[in-house]
Amino acid sequence: MPYIQRDSAGLIVGRYAVKQFGYAEEFIYDDAPELQPTQEQIITEKIKVMDDLIKARLNAKAVEMRFDSIASAIAAASLPAGEYRQEDGAALHLWSARTWQKAEQIRDAFLSGERPEPSWEEVEAELPSYPII
Repeated sequence: MPYIQRDSAGLIVGRYAVKQFGYAEEFIYDDAPELQPTQEQIITEKIKVMDDLIKARLNAKAVEMRFDSIASAIAAASLPAGEYRQEDGAALHLWSARTWQKAEQIRDAFLSGERPEPSWEEVEAELPSYPII
């Protein structure tokens, strides 16, 4: 049962478990329609969760290959050919790019209604494997 804060337009901008005197004094029930996420917010959150899982997958592979993260591997890819770790970085960079390309195709097919909402396991099965051959 939260107390809410509204902005000058009447939109909810804060939600608190206890009354906040002076700015969040209006009580509203948890199941109030105003507190329920819109379909757009739900989809945005699902996309964020999927993106976070993809980032974790990319970072895990980069760390496995002794980079700090996929970002540091991509940075190594920009080194001149033959430099330390440039080849590994370039391979991870290509894999990352192809992974995001495929993830975007999966997301767009879901958003357009061409396919049902995929689970993480289904998405991961469709993402490219490392190394890209």
